[in-house]
Amino acid sequence: TDASTRFLRAQATSTFGAMADQMNLLANSPGKGLKAWVQESATFTDIDASADMPGYNGTGFSVAGGIDIPVRALDAFGVMMSFSSGRYEEKTGGNNPVNTSSTGIGLYGLKKWNATFLRGAAQASNVNFSSRRDLDIISGEADSFLDSADVLDTQDISDSISGDWGGYSFAGTVSAGHQFNAGAFYARPEISVDYFRLHQDGYTETALRNTGLALDISEADTERASASAVLALGAEWKVDNGLYRIFPEARIGARHELLETPYEATARFVNGEETFLIRSQEEFEDALIAGFSFNSSSSIFTARASYDVELSDAGVVHYVGASGVLRF
Repeated sequence: TDASTRFLRAQATSTFGAMADQMNLLANSPGKGLKAWVQESATFTDIDASADMPGYNGTGFSVAGGIDIPVRALDAFGVMMSFSSGRYEEKTGGNNPVNTSSTGIGLYGLKKWNATFLRGAAQASNVNFSSRRDLDIISGEADSFLDSADVLDTQDISDSISGDWGGYSFAGTVSAGHQFNAGAFYARPEISVDYFRLHQDGYTETALRNTGLALDISEADTERASASAVLALGAEWKVDNGLYRIFPEARIGARHELLETPYEATARFVNGEETFLIRSQEEFEDALIAGFSFNSSSSIFTARASYDVELSDAGVVHYVGASGVLRF
């Protein structure tokens, strides 16, 4: 599978999705001083099995924060830092979790021309992985992964094999749209292009008992690019003569995959010389995207809570987030 790419891209999408609304709120919140913000988000991924690969599922959490800096030419601009962690596992019936963590830094910006806007964000991250796979081979009968004659013998084999490796990722998004207002209600169609690239370093596994079962795996690079079209419908309600503002919003749209470089690495058993190719057969499908959010704003504080979902033939990804902005 290409679980690492999908899983980490989902976490980047969650961060950028929350920032999209947040940049609009930053631009519309009163005052021109510094604005600090923090957001938390969670992703829940569940991908079905197919004829070519097992399915997998996982959960990720991230925290991001930043400072919005006044820039005369832009309506919102700032720097951000993020930390995320998560765990995913293939649905093979065994025990084979992969844990991830990443630390990133990025920039974002928003420019408005009346009701038309252009928005962008980019983030580079350092990524770490740790994996474990438990093997049970009874009376020399191997699973399809272990079919090398110089690895198996006639005895039962039970082992736990682990690996640790690093890497880095880059994520970027650019979107444009226009907001149509009708009294307290609005409609906002927008289009966006998203890019995600992941590099994973090479590494050597460690076996608890049988060294010959461990693998030496080369580095790998994967990338994905997609385009989305979304229609947001919402309202702006003023409370206490405009002292507070409330923004409920619903969204629906579609995502189309533009570019796909699948996971591909060269591997060998550590006690052997013959190499073989590991190549993901997973294809990222076009998806239906939908969600809703609830925003509130005052003269010094802005808050947001949201839920989004991405549905495709391959499975489903859920996004949940909460954020706040404090103006100085």
